Amino acid sequence: MSRAETTAMLSKLVEKRLKNQTAFWASEVNFDRNTTDERRVDYVGFKPWNINGEPVPASVEKGCFEFYEVKSCMADFTSGNGLTFYGDSNFLVCTKELCDEIVWRKMVPPRVNAILTPDSTGSKLISTMCSPTTTCHTGGVRQAKSCGPWSKQTERGQIEHHA
Repeated sequence: MSRAETTAMLSKLVEKRLKNQTAFWASEVNFDRNTTDERRVDYVGFKPWNINGEPVPASVEKGCFEFYEVKSCMADFTSGNGLTFYGDSNFLVCTKELCDEIVWRKMVPPRVNAILTPDSTGSKLISTMCSPTTTCHTGGVRQAKSCGPWSKQTERGQIEHHA
């Protein structure tokens, strides 16, 4: 699969995830425009805070921004483009092979909460690697999900730890 095809496949999976899990999302979102720190993130999702499925006045202020960066290969990952992780939750999306190489070489960016890779069928993204500080929404409440010092989660939910 070419770099462009891999990027397209991963992007479709991110869009599927965002459509199913967030209220609002956008692709190619710019930050710090017209400054020397101008950055673009591949995808941003927003989950308003709510109680029992109902929005409340503080929904926007207490909501969660999720940032997704898609990387198709090591050259893409090390290109200097992207890797913008300003969100409440930050996800690196890549192939399983690239994930293994990034973790093995200890190149995981500091603000990444999880690395998402396609499942064995290629139909959805799964959390392959998660940091000890991964945050997620459960019933409108932020909860820390600790898997240990960069832990690898298999498709069956088993945890393998990587220091």
